Amino acid sequence: MALENDLGCGIREPISLDLKTNRAGLGHEKEEDKRRMERLKGEMDRMRDMTKRHKNVSNTKQFIGDILNSRKACLELDLRINLDVPKQPWFWKSYREQSEEKQNSRYNQSPLLSDHDDEDIRYFYPNGKLAEKEERFDELTDDVLEEKLEEITAYLRHQHMYCIWCGCQYSSKDELNTTCPGDTRQHHDDLQD
Repeated sequence: MALENDLGCGIREPISLDLKTNRAGLGHEKEEDKRRMERLKGEMDRMRDMTKRHKNVSNTKQFIGDILNSRKACLELDLRINLDVPKQPWFWKSYREQSEEKQNSRYNQSPLLSDHDDEDIRYFYPNGKLAEKEERFDELTDDVLEEKLEEITAYLRHQHMYCIWCGCQYSSKDELNTTCPGDTRQHHDDLQD
């Protein structure tokens, strides 16, 4: 065989040489890549955890907002049908009032020296009826908030045929059941998507 016949089959580019310019040694780059990937994975996990925490805070705020809107609607609708007190004490917002002696003594004392006696504080509903102490919704867990939201929205739906997410009062239970997508925010959000 002649050399001229094999010229087209050979390597066209020469084999490149990989020269190490640092003193790290063989396999060091793979170890660095492995550490970099572990750091990246840890950072991604922290980001997921942060997103989850923000979502939980967002859910809590949404539950509280829906409960507060339900309470406003409940108060208005109950007063329309001449109820003096709510079915559950927390269904209506209550306002605190102190005796005049306590208010005057607070003006004369420094805020650091005053003791926080709740004996002279009374709570009232907007119609003037005596009420229980206002419940702090921001201190409750998401499960309790969800139960309270379900309870007050069920009351509004059954007693007043009202949906807080639709924002309207229906004329009959049949109209409520056919027109309203459901009894939770999720049902209404799914309809919009």
